[in-house]
Amino acid sequence: MLKPMHNYFSHAPITRMDISQRGMLAVGYGRKVQVWQDALRSKAQAPYLTHHLPEGVLSTFRFVPYEDVLGIGHSAGISTILVPGECWRRRRAQGVLGGSGRNETRAGVAAARLQWTRAMAPECA
Repeated sequence: MLKPMHNYFSHAPITRMDISQRGMLAVGYGRKVQVWQDALRSKAQAPYLTHHLPEGVLSTFRFVPYEDVLGIGHSAGISTILVPGECWRRRRAQGVLGGSGRNETRAGVAAARLQWTRAMAPECA
């Protein structure tokens, strides 16, 4: 039988969720987005980052592959927020940044950004 790993409380029903490549969990509802660090491995006491949308209502959001950015789509347009430390340390540790194979890595990053753009704003891709 499956059991929950951790329980978290929210003031309103969560309408959107995304998990980054590093395991950060982004949750959102209404005009609020929270990013939880290591929330899937251990019980986190507080969000790593909280962002309140200045205008509009949350529609969707996704972590940008290979970047420290969370793209947020809302009724007033598109916003981005920095999530410090999200990918760079891991990518450098894997040898993806710098060293041999640099051109292939840049092509992979460009393809991932295009895929993210298509997912966030299909009319712009």
